[in-house]
Amino acid sequence: MNILKDLKFTSQFSGEYYTFKSYIFDNGVRLPGGGTIDFLNNKLTNNQEDYFNWSITNYLTYNKTFGIHNVEATAGTETTVRSGFNKTSVVRQDVGFNSNYWNITGVDYKDRVLSYLSSNANDNKTVSYFARAQYKLLNRYLLTATIRRDGSSQFSEGNKWGNFPSFGAGWIVSEENFLKDNSFINL
Repeated sequence: MNILKDLKFTSQFSGEYYTFKSYIFDNGVRLPGGGTIDFLNNKLTNNQEDYFNWSITNYLTYNKTFGIHNVEATAGTETTVRSGFNKTSVVRQDVGFNSNYWNITGVDYKDRVLSYLSSNANDNKTVSYFARAQYKLLNRYLLTATIRRDGSSQFSEGNKWGNFPSFGAGWIVSEENFLKDNSFINL
């Protein structure tokens, strides 16, 4: 969205939701002679997994050309949240035969649950502030400076914030007069 002729505001949001459920029922074995199913050897596995991730980025960009000079400046913020991955898995045996056999309520956990797994990964939250300045002379010579300040729940206690600067220079050699008519070098 253009705020002014040379000033633009951009906002981006993305989200991801994941959920998974599965029920695996193993009927057991047939009894010799009677042909009936022996439910004393059956197994039921219930699995459930979920997570939710989202990110929002907002920034301003100023771009202006003054004769042979071009200046672009960007400043903004970004927030990313990755919810912990949650997983639960239960395997039980000797499940009674009924239409709701996947329900684990009323289960004698001591004797019938073969395994139980519950894991929850930690949330990961990051907040960033960033700024970048770019200068271009004659559409050939480039200078860039960037600073980013990140705060993260994954950084160690007492070091939750870090500064990450970078600098760069470039030369678009294909814009030089002595290479304008060549066919083997281009941008």
